[in-house]
Amino acid sequence: MRTLSHRGAIARFRFSPDGRLLLFYDRDSVTLSVCNLSNGEVRDLWGHEGAIQDARFSPDSTLIASASADKTVRLWSLNGGATRVLAGHDGIVSRLAFTRDGKWLASAGFDKVIRLWSEKTSEAHQLTGHTGKVLALAFSSDDAVLATSSSDGTVRVWNWRDGIELSKITPPGKAWDLAFSPDNRVLALGTDNGSMVFWDFHRGEINTIHRQADEITSLAFSPDGQFLVSGGQAGTVGLWDAEKQEMLKLLHGHAGPVGQVLFQPGGKSFASQSWDRTVRVWSRPSREPRLLRGHTDAVMHAVFSPDGQTLATAGRDNAVRIWDVLSGRPREFKGHGELIYRLAFSPDGRKLASASWDKTVRLWDIRTGASQVLTGHENAVWDVAFSPSGDKLASASVDGTIRLWDPNSGSGQILRRHEGEVHTIAFSPDGRLLASGGMDKVVRLWDVQSGASRSLEGHSGFVTKVAFSPTGNLVASSSFDHKVILWDVNSGKARVLAGHTDRVRTVAFSPDGKRVASAGEDKTIRIWTVLSGESQVLLGHKDLIFHVSFSPDGTLLASAAGDNSARI
Repeated sequence: MRTLSHRGAIARFRFSPDGRLLLFYDRDSVTLSVCNLSNGEVRDLWGHEGAIQDARFSPDSTLIASASADKTVRLWSLNGGATRVLAGHDGIVSRLAFTRDGKWLASAGFDKVIRLWSEKTSEAHQLTGHTGKVLALAFSSDDAVLATSSSDGTVRVWNWRDGIELSKITPPGKAWDLAFSPDNRVLALGTDNGSMVFWDFHRGEINTIHRQADEITSLAFSPDGQFLVSGGQAGTVGLWDAEKQEMLKLLHGHAGPVGQVLFQPGGKSFASQSWDRTVRVWSRPSREPRLLRGHTDAVMHAVFSPDGQTLATAGRDNAVRIWDVLSGRPREFKGHGELIYRLAFSPDGRKLASASWDKTVRLWDIRTGASQVLTGHENAVWDVAFSPSGDKLASASVDGTIRLWDPNSGSGQILRRHEGEVHTIAFSPDGRLLASGGMDKVVRLWDVQSGASRSLEGHSGFVTKVAFSPTGNLVASSSFDHKVILWDVNSGKARVLAGHTDRVRTVAFSPDGKRVASAGEDKTIRIWTVLSGESQVLLGHKDLIFHVSFSPDGTLLASAAGDNSARI
């Protein structure tokens, strides 16, 4: 935990969605402050004639919207554009919320009216119905509905585009803050009597829990939806299991009311801001891995989509399953005639390639499930990989060849140099190199344009997986010789990571390149620190592990194993 001090009583602060900026303002201040987190420089924004009540970044981090006691909303450009003033409210404007696409801004306050402003034209339409001042606003993550709470004791859910009230409840206390779960199934309400209310407004189910004992002033879900944090008037911070809807612990440390809680964009930590002039940053607890069941035979591979919202799995039941990471709900794609060994998402996340022992590669449309079949290999296909630009697809086969396909036309180029079957391939981050490995115990680095290759020799067993570091200066390889080797791409020098007690089946770099995950037939996952070579062991699978994969933000690790399960 780190504590950051400030000269005044911080009323509110926000991280920009891109994580580069922090905005904050003091109680009763007419000035916004924006801190560049990379260099610590602070920029002040003046213009309001009344105390600032709320401020928000636009989703693309190019605008700040601020609400004031001067009855106006201001839109501040962070790219040098003009400041716009949005006028129309008849009272203090105290709450703001952007839609996820940034095209609309909701504002509300003491005049009991919610205004929806077009970010492009500054035109507005109104939602009316509350008979008291509006206390909180929250858009669902798909922007389909808007939730509002009021001092009239009600919480309402609106089809805001058409101005239609969809649902309304009266919770046990006034709701000071609202938050939708990332999958939009639940709306959380923090009330002035310390009750946490979980409202499934689709089914009309309400679960009320009284645990915090003081007025709940702020709420925030973790990006993965597993946790909820709540800030209290007495200085407490509640940490909740959002899925089980129960409090895990009550955190103490602030000497004044907690004005706001929020998760860091990657979800690894959360912050609480208090009127005691401090901000506290807390580490989120670790969770047991989530078990995804549905495959009827061993799961051979698991891979995250580029946006981290989807997990694809495949295996010996000849089926591809597409899982929603937040809800765990799957879709199934079928078409292959034999087991599927590897999967790869296209860089834009719209297509999924699958390699099968039926000698084919399939390109699946993620939205529709339709597939295109690529034929040419004369034996089982072990691996597939998209180039970073998405204009090439590589496949590796038992027939000893690597094929470079044009995903649009289906035409291909053949690379031959390995002696025996080729088991694994990976493109460098710049797309200029292709690494490969196989039964001949050699790692090869290919020049994609010319087809020339050079060998890296050091393994004494079948090379099962190769992976480039995010910078492209290292290649990691795993092998049946129980080892992981880190190769310097330029010099060819090798560093051995030893610790597995059986064949190593898979290896993967974290997105920041600081860690390497490996797993295999000893049923363990090892997380290696690249700099020191030290490792952490993860247990849980009951059979050999075929594959590991980090989520794009590095906060999650997925594994696929012979016990018919995938774990996150």
